[in-house]
Amino acid sequence: MLRFLLLILFIHFSVELLAQESDNVPFAIIEQAPIYPGCEDLDKKTQKKCLQDSISSHVSKNYNLNMVQTLDLDPGKVKMYIQFRINKEGIVDSIKARAPHIKLEYEGIRVMKLLPQMKPGFDNDRVVAVKYTLPVTFYIEPKKKKKLFGF
Repeated sequence: MLRFLLLILFIHFSVELLAQESDNVPFAIIEQAPIYPGCEDLDKKTQKKCLQDSISSHVSKNYNLNMVQTLDLDPGKVKMYIQFRINKEGIVDSIKARAPHIKLEYEGIRVMKLLPQMKPGFDNDRVVAVKYTLPVTFYIEPKKKKKLFGF
């Protein structure tokens, strides 16, 4: 009898864990992606592209690029990754960033918090949270050498 109860409890918790995991769907396989404001009247495929383009545009407009150039980073291409979730209410949360400098990460998180509320994603006819990873590339310009005494 005790084994039977333990088996029932194990199955119950396993089903709950599986249900929780399936509430977070990766962007690449979502049936209906979250809808960014202004993308509502498009077909599903175009809405997904509109969401991607709108998020990229938002980052480009709001990221403090002047700060990037002041950091002591080697010249050339610098990549960072911002991971976030668009929850069941369409709000961006669970934001994490990975970059070669902590200030880049903080700025990435700040910018993502400015995203507007969206219509949430759907999968199998139910509202789900959608996980998204955004790669961001910066180009660090070489520092100009200062001329000493006009030479």
